Amino acid sequence: AAADRGLTNPSAQAVVQATMRNQLQGVRARALTGLKRYAEAEPVLAQVIAANRESLGFEHSDTRYWRYRLAELLESMGRLDQAHSEVAALLNVPASSTAHPLARVAHRVSQARLADARRDIEAAALAASAEVTACGEQGHPKFCGKARLITAEIAIRERRQAAAITALDACAKDGTITKTEPFARRLKLLRARLARSNGQLQVAHALLSELQADSAASADETALIDIERGYLALAAGDRAAAAAALTRGRAHIAQTLTTLTPQVHEIDAALATAKQ
Repeated sequence: AAADRGLTNPSAQAVVQATMRNQLQGVRARALTGLKRYAEAEPVLAQVIAANRESLGFEHSDTRYWRYRLAELLESMGRLDQAHSEVAALLNVPASSTAHPLARVAHRVSQARLADARRDIEAAALAASAEVTACGEQGHPKFCGKARLITAEIAIRERRQAAAITALDACAKDGTITKTEPFARRLKLLRARLARSNGQLQVAHALLSELQADSAASADETALIDIERGYLALAAGDRAAAAAALTRGRAHIAQTLTTLTPQVHEIDAALATAKQ
């Protein structure tokens, strides 16, 4: 609303205020993204990128920032291949001296997350590379925590038992993960997933019950908990409970997608089994 008011202000319409208008459009794009109004945010972001490209250049740090935000938006819409291509383009060109030193770290972590979401064969290698970068001297604790959680998630998905245990142990020793509530909940969810994968259904159930009782969990987190509860119920032979939980989780994560992701296709396969 504030951005819209600024853009309709007569003083913002002057030719000399082009930079101001573009900054307000950027604020508007970020706000629309936060509201999950992705279809509205995309053309605004494209406009911001075009204006920055014309005035500053395609590889200027400001333009690159908005290109990265576009990649995040595309990922949220399920357009993983386009998001992957945008992040790869950012990584293929060295950052300029004006770029924020953590920009490349963020790009590495996003590349690993997208590789996992796309189920790429090189996902584990990219996650390992991102972890080295994010947890090194030029990294940052927040990005390090994200990279470690991605590494653990990929190892669990790929059923690499030893690697999964090692990755989860590293996460448990990371103070940023254990002290940041969303990260800590993600770690607990991954532990539940590994327990289920190993046939430890009671352990998985206990962990998921703790997560379900956490009133601070967001709607997105609750959807992921529902999905895991569905997989657990299916493993336990309770097809009705599995179908109900998987349907709830799928409905939430798919509502903003314009392209179905591998995750959704996996849920659909599990639902088909549950409904047999």
